[in-house]
Amino acid sequence: MFRMLATVDCYTSIGVKLVRQNEEDGEINWAKLTFGNSEIMFDADGVVDRRDVPTAYVRATRAQAAVLTSVRMPSKKNGGA
Repeated sequence: MFRMLATVDCYTSIGVKLVRQNEEDGEINWAKLTFGNSEIMFDADGVVDRRDVPTAYVRATRAQAAVLTSVRMPSKKNGGA
């Protein structure tokens, strides 16, 4: 399954605040984060494996959306989870 925890950790490491999350069977399947007045929600519903991408819902100004959508997850190759 997609590793939502790695996504949440990546965003919080750059100053995005985790507001809420939901867990099922010990894994996060939904998370809501904020960045200034902007919000981003990740939903892993329907994600089957690590290659799948969760649905992301973004409510933001153009500048904040550019920051939120440009975050790249670290790969295992360069020291990521």
